[in-house]
Amino acid sequence: MLTCQNEEEMDFYKFLKDDNMINFKPSKKETRSGPSYLMSAYSQTIDKILDMNFINYQLTPQELMKINNSDTVASFLAKKLHKSHKKNKVTQAMIFDAEVIQDQPLMKADLRLFRDKSRIFDSYRVWRFNLTVYMADSSGERKKYFYVDSKMVDPEFEGWIVFNVTESFQKWRKHDESNDGFRIIGRIKKNYFKKYIAVNPDFLGIVGLDGDPDKHPFALGHYHGLVDSFLDFDYQYLYQKRLSREANIHDYDYEEMYVDFNSLGVYDKMIYPGKRSRCKIREVNLNFKDISMEFIVAPVEIPLNDCLGQCSYPFDQRANATDHAILKSRESIYEVSRLQKPGCTPIKYEDRTLLYYFSDSVFIKRAFKNMTAIECGCR
Repeated sequence: MLTCQNEEEMDFYKFLKDDNMINFKPSKKETRSGPSYLMSAYSQTIDKILDMNFINYQLTPQELMKINNSDTVASFLAKKLHKSHKKNKVTQAMIFDAEVIQDQPLMKADLRLFRDKSRIFDSYRVWRFNLTVYMADSSGERKKYFYVDSKMVDPEFEGWIVFNVTESFQKWRKHDESNDGFRIIGRIKKNYFKKYIAVNPDFLGIVGLDGDPDKHPFALGHYHGLVDSFLDFDYQYLYQKRLSREANIHDYDYEEMYVDFNSLGVYDKMIYPGKRSRCKIREVNLNFKDISMEFIVAPVEIPLNDCLGQCSYPFDQRANATDHAILKSRESIYEVSRLQKPGCTPIKYEDRTLLYYFSDSVFIKRAFKNMTAIECGCR
């Protein structure tokens, strides 16, 4: 089992420890609304997704800007309520796993419902209607319903209707036991003098959980703050799992790069002069599938890179040596030091944005710090 030395490593370790992600094996085709929406945003702003077929939504510039301004965006697919909940003839009911992201502040959460004109009952085609979202709370002795948001919908409208559900998600993040989902209700007013009549959203063309997957209800959560690190796996489990895979462990040519020049004979030193090169970066790409991280959809691989070479006195400017490293190296020359010799190590990194499945119903686009080494130095 991995032991974490500091808080930053612990954050990275937490990311990979969830068995939902380890065991989740995405198919090569995604037709559901929430994941496809974020895949579309990723492919339209960062890079094409080559290893997955998905429903490509054309996002507006405003939607793309909102997603790009968020360090993390999560899509939550609507789920059915437990069978013990009573059904209501005039409401749609759905629940979301709003509590799964706790390590970043929530900036905003939206609920998205699709209106499909082909599903409208004939008797309701000509009516403008009100669509209202309520938050159900069963944490007390009696179930309560709190108003969340509402929209007026014109008869000819078809597409996504967006509701602000930020306060509901904030509450469920803190008190997940109170999460009893949303109730959606439609209301029409047939003339000016009559009161609104409650109507099941299904009759008005609002797609529920029984419709086409690409039109299913989903929520989007926007979060702020880069994640310091992203490992959260049980490493012993991963190691055992990795051995069962048929993969070429020599793909990255580590043996060629990690040769101790001092251990070579005189003849080998003449043949392999590159082995004694000064500290510098070596480009190495990492494919996530090779380390049992199939739940990551994009990118398929990243430039991980590494730092190799000697750190010995005298240093040139490219070694980026600290005064501490210089003094350690000088002491090792005179054999008076009890310190380790300076080592070639990454000193500058780049952030990377990953697109991955957290579970079957939660899909995440998240930026991670310090994932790709881009500069080396002697330390």
